[in-house]
Amino acid sequence: TSIHYDLKSYYATGRSSGQYEAGLVKFDKDGTPLKIMHYGGHGEEQPYYVAGANDGSKLAMAGKFQGNLTFGATMLEPLHGGGQDGYVAVVDSDLDVIWAKSWPLMTTIAGAGSAQANGVGFDASGSSLFTTGYQCTPTCNGTVAKFAAADGATQWEKTFSDVDHLNGIAVDPSGDVYVTGRMGQSTGA
Repeated sequence: TSIHYDLKSYYATGRSSGQYEAGLVKFDKDGTPLKIMHYGGHGEEQPYYVAGANDGSKLAMAGKFQGNLTFGATMLEPLHGGGQDGYVAVVDSDLDVIWAKSWPLMTTIAGAGSAQANGVGFDASGSSLFTTGYQCTPTCNGTVAKFAAADGATQWEKTFSDVDHLNGIAVDPSGDVYVTGRMGQSTGA
């Protein structure tokens, strides 16, 4: 992981040997880039979503990677036999890593395959983080989970065999969670 303070230096020095790299850019209210967090590994990294806590103290990111992926001192290793893995990471407002983990872990589905994290959202207090994604072995199952925002401890995880991808997520002020997804077959409606 490297931090660059302008876009020009990022493109001059920020690339590694991976096919694609990923980054998170912090802009001020006038559109001036303040800081860039570059993260990557020895394969493809693809960020999909970023969300901030209401108090502005932290951000969460979700995406996928192949090979390995490094966030600060945390290296995420492949879990799915060479396929793609999903990731969820939380950083503070200065873009310093609080925690990062591979997710979904596919504990509910046996065998090698692939996974991807698509959406993230904090509850109103910023103490809980919710994320959506999918896991495939080879059929895909949508997955949603709740993590402790402070350390990434899993609070609960649900996997759905009738929804093959869960994508967007929103958390209302009372803590109810709404997700969007894609069904792999017709529902007959």
